[in-house]
Amino acid sequence: REILRFHYGQVGIRDIAGEEYLNSGDPVAAALSVLMAADAAQRPIQKLTALQNIIASSLTDGDKLFLIELIGTYLPTADLVDSGGAVMEQIVDIELTVFERMRRESRKEGLAEGREEGREKGREEGREEGEVLGKRLLLQRLLIHKFGDLSKDVTARIAMINDDETFDSLVEQALTAASIGELILPKSLADKDNS
Repeated sequence: REILRFHYGQVGIRDIAGEEYLNSGDPVAAALSVLMAADAAQRPIQKLTALQNIIASSLTDGDKLFLIELIGTYLPTADLVDSGGAVMEQIVDIELTVFERMRRESRKEGLAEGREEGREKGREEGREEGEVLGKRLLLQRLLIHKFGDLSKDVTARIAMINDDETFDSLVEQALTAASIGELILPKSLADKDNS
């Protein structure tokens, strides 16, 4: 005796035309549209439009960041080709704005950790430690967002950084690098001992 039978079809998201979803005004649909079919030449405009829809939406900052990370994962800026460059500049501007928000949040987290240690060592030292911790957290979050999990070696090298110039240089490198191997990180302690 048959109780229940299911019949279902399958729809591949990559087979759906993304333009209608991109222009629907729904930030989630706009984010998902980057997974859908589109002409390679239109990908930069598609990413820019999706990012603009998300930023302009009434979603919480956390939800916006989630969707922006989804787009960055499935449509990395480094993989896009924009012959004029203007669209890419706008994409980088939006990503930098989001990066600044992450930087502020990471700085707050770092300051909180630094303040706890700073009570014993004094306010000034605690503030400096908090800023460094915040910058390290931010750099790690940015690299994980762009390249996935970090090796212990990369994490150790980031832990060695204490100056703003190196942090800023690595952030700029991360925005354009196609792989983590392209970053110029400080030498590890083992590398220094071998030289």
